Amino acid sequence: ASEERYNNMGAYIVLGPPDFSTPIFYSFDAVRPRPK
Repeated sequence: ASEERYNNMGAYIVLGPPDFSTPIFYSFDAVRPRPK
């Protein structure tokens, strides 16, 4: 696993309809700290 956390940010890409050539970007951040 990587030691970098990127400030608890994440992102992913979904290829959208109609022909899966249109990328849709989603980003998110943690809503609570990781459990200790």
